[in-house]
Amino acid sequence: DLLYQPTVYLDVIIELAGEEEFILIQVLLNHLENNCHVIDLNTRYIMEKLNFKSCRAAHRSLYQQLIEKLEGIDSPSKEDFKLIVGMLKRYNATLFDLKREMVKEVDVSNVFRGFQQLQVINDLD
Repeated sequence: DLLYQPTVYLDVIIELAGEEEFILIQVLLNHLENNCHVIDLNTRYIMEKLNFKSCRAAHRSLYQQLIEKLEGIDSPSKEDFKLIVGMLKRYNATLFDLKREMVKEVDVSNVFRGFQQLQVINDLD
């Protein structure tokens, strides 16, 4: 249970999770479910540490579930709202970076293949 753990313990959990941040997402989901969707100090602490660098397609459903759980909070405080917005900004920035990296990895040689075939047709005239 996260509720009564000191932040030193949470830091160890975060360190052990490392690049496998989806483990922290699963912990948060379980904690929010068991504590009536309340953002306590430890939940806030972990959410502030999320960087979403391991946001792989295989784990996107976990991230979506976390967002849905946070959406289900009945009366979020101003601080809760700021925390959630900040988390969503980091999540979106990571998705944007991932898409940009995918574009860089596109094989450019196939892009111009159609243009080469058009040139061959024009040469037949």
